[in-house]
Amino acid sequence: MKLARWLASALACAAPLLAQNQGALFDAVGKVLQTDYCDASFRVQQVPKLLAQFRPQAIAASSVDQERRVVHELLSHIPASHLALYSTSTSARLEAEIQGQPTPGIGCVLTCSDGRYYLDSVYEGGPAAQAGLRRGDLVLAIDGAAPQSSPRLDWRSDDAFLPDLPVHDLLVDAGQRITLRIERDGVERDIELQAEAVCGLAATREGTRIVTEGDVAALYLHLWFVYHGKAARVLHDAVAAHPDCRALVLDLRGRGGSALECAPLLAELKAIRDRGIAIVALIDSRTRSAKEVVAYELRRHRLATLVGERTAGAMLPATLVPVGADSVLMYPALRAGNYTRAIEGKGIAPHREVADPFPGTPGKDPVLDAALAELRSLLGPR
Repeated sequence: MKLARWLASALACAAPLLAQNQGALFDAVGKVLQTDYCDASFRVQQVPKLLAQFRPQAIAASSVDQERRVVHELLSHIPASHLALYSTSTSARLEAEIQGQPTPGIGCVLTCSDGRYYLDSVYEGGPAAQAGLRRGDLVLAIDGAAPQSSPRLDWRSDDAFLPDLPVHDLLVDAGQRITLRIERDGVERDIELQAEAVCGLAATREGTRIVTEGDVAALYLHLWFVYHGKAARVLHDAVAAHPDCRALVLDLRGRGGSALECAPLLAELKAIRDRGIAIVALIDSRTRSAKEVVAYELRRHRLATLVGERTAGAMLPATLVPVGADSVLMYPALRAGNYTRAIEGKGIAPHREVADPFPGTPGKDPVLDAALAELRSLLGPR
């Protein structure tokens, strides 16, 4: 009885604190949007209405994860790119990626489609790739638990307003082991992986190679990110190491990167094209931000043929600010002048449209196949 009375007393004392914390994350996000969102008219006229609409749901949330879902829903009603609620872990990883710095991981993310989780962004040379895993492999379990209930599945990191599929990092520390149950072609198997320091820059270097299709050979380079101060040099070194190449396939699919690196990267691409090397660039609906600037200029100056899907139309500079509850708000505080006017909400159309069939068939890449076919017509017979 004494224990019961003590628990009741403790809960009564804690109740005001719990009530005080309810909606705190939502309110922190709302404060940032009301003071710093880039569209002044929308900020003044519409943001207060949206906050009033969704705040009761935030206050009623029974967990931080549920409150995050309310925040994501709020952000999805604001017509702009670069609106997302990251975990501090995902935020730190993405910032490190742009700098070309490694963080602990297994070299992939999970993308959710129709309630099922698939491997995506599988880094060349990373633990997942070395184990034979491929983009599009279905993940049935993580350490024996369904993906959606696994503590290793981080909060989603996709843009709220854009029609992106939910993307999740996997939470691991260096040296930790993780077991994924994978299904491919109807066959299930368990794959044990050990986390190590991985990054897109290392994957770009590891994956740079000569790809062939019939009599066509091209240097393939996947810029997983536009690495700050490094992307142009990586491209330069790759081409210099293959002096006989007549063609370059530049893979710009996926997230963006450093806007400050766009000019050096484009200068390098122009120099490559001036040497008579044909360039085909791969784009998709996930291509955004700094990569869209590159794609836009490649098309505008006729430096490359674009193959794939229309890009995301996400050309607002991102600002990151901690908002509590292990969360970081990404939002646009500024515009990028002519690039925003030309790209935001519109995207960049490819010269040759080829759909990404994700999850598709693991190991197959019809966009790359189409790029090689395009090069065949550009180069003609040897």
